Amino acid sequence: MTKENILFIRERESVQSNWVNYGMGVVATIASKEFNVKLIDNVSKYVTYSTGDILGVIKTFKPAVVCFSIATVNAYSSYATISAIKELYPRLPIVAGSLHVGHKYKEGLDHKIDYIVRGEADLVIIPLLNKIIKNNFDKSDSIDIEGVAYYRNNELVNSGITPLPFNLDETSSVDYKLYDLDKYIRCDADLDLFGRVLTQRGCPFRCTFCSDEFTQTKVRYRSLDNVMIEIEDKYKMGIKTINLQDADFTMSEKRVTDFCNRMIDSGLSKKLKITCQTDSFKPFNLATLELMKKAGFTTIALGIERMVKSSQVMINKKLNNDIVIQNLKNIRQVGFNTMVNFLVGFPFETMATLEEETVIFKEIMSKYADITQVPILMPMPGTVEYDRLTSNREWYLNPMLFQDKVPLYKVIERLSVDPEEVNIYGFKKGLIKKMLKIREDFRLAGILKKSRILYMLYKYSLILAKISRMLYKLNPKLEYFLFGYLRLVLVNLQDWLTIYWYKKVNKH
Repeated sequence: MTKENILFIRERESVQSNWVNYGMGVVATIASKEFNVKLIDNVSKYVTYSTGDILGVIKTFKPAVVCFSIATVNAYSSYATISAIKELYPRLPIVAGSLHVGHKYKEGLDHKIDYIVRGEADLVIIPLLNKIIKNNFDKSDSIDIEGVAYYRNNELVNSGITPLPFNLDETSSVDYKLYDLDKYIRCDADLDLFGRVLTQRGCPFRCTFCSDEFTQTKVRYRSLDNVMIEIEDKYKMGIKTINLQDADFTMSEKRVTDFCNRMIDSGLSKKLKITCQTDSFKPFNLATLELMKKAGFTTIALGIERMVKSSQVMINKKLNNDIVIQNLKNIRQVGFNTMVNFLVGFPFETMATLEEETVIFKEIMSKYADITQVPILMPMPGTVEYDRLTSNREWYLNPMLFQDKVPLYKVIERLSVDPEEVNIYGFKKGLIKKMLKIREDFRLAGILKKSRILYMLYKYSLILAKISRMLYKLNPKLEYFLFGYLRLVLVNLQDWLTIYWYKKVNKH
């Protein structure tokens, strides 16, 4: 019996991720057990699929169903591509999933998606695809699958949230043969695009900017046997860095210890480098940190976000600052590269709150951290911060997020979203400039810790960025005419520096 073709797509994002999507890879791999699957993750720095390219793939591949992974940061581009598909192939069923459309399912359906999976798709993707194909895409037929939203005879049907998979060993692997790997990998450094590993799902925390009903689930774990098989497979692919994507990898000290011992016993601790992210709600045992170092961990990222107690209360970040500082001391003592997150742009933000936080984070940067990332809050549907929005609730559909001709200053400042262009909370200009200056200062501090030469080069490039920003405000076409070639040079230079640092870090 001939298998039906299924096409999975993740469209390009307003924020260039440079990582293939782990979740879509898992769901596509599950579907590949019964269908012939092709996967397009439109994040390659070498090949960007245009809408015409995707339509060409559909013409030749002839999928029975097209499935989209839609996050808030790629909702605009996804809806545009779906509209183009439906114009040419009105009878081609479109299925979509991921956090954004899980919350905004009516919005998604109104943008010509036929079926939306609300929640983790592991247990429903095969039954849903079979049902769609079996009933020949009859929109009057009932789907009767928990967690699927759709229109039946123009009546909205919402069957709630999908059932959770608890045996993650059965639903966590990714078959990378589903990708056209030559479109993503041109040098050894590119292999780490595929280095993400998720050993657990769910999150016990209730932060206002992150937590939603899909992530507030019971924490579920893969067996370490299953995790080690995936890591060994990635090593065989040539991947040198494993990026553990758990919300808080150090949540269970016993599990961390067991994992580290597995890495050491397997010999992979001497062949791979591991990064992880964690919270700092409890003390890190120094002996455990030393074991992590021995097991191959090189970088620990801490989602601190804010240190002033009144701000922590407003964003429901339950931290003890004494524990945070002690953990940072221990991490530094053991010798990890340390990244911390300082999140700005909350609706309560003032010059005073920014200044108070900046003083504390500057001390953290000078004593403990190698990098301080300063993202500007973009409230995501489903979170408390999004629910508090009284205007600009569709900020993510702003065309300014997806410019074909990106001005030079955004490249230099690594600014995917300019808050002056997409001002969700209506901040005054002075407050926005303050947030951008904080980002710039911490970026300079991090570069200086790496190299004084790179620091001076970046300082000079910021002068160009200011000129670019000024010209862009006057005339975007003139800015692109004057700086378009230089922008390409800088992008290539960033790629070269990435490869350089990759070789330096992975030199044995």
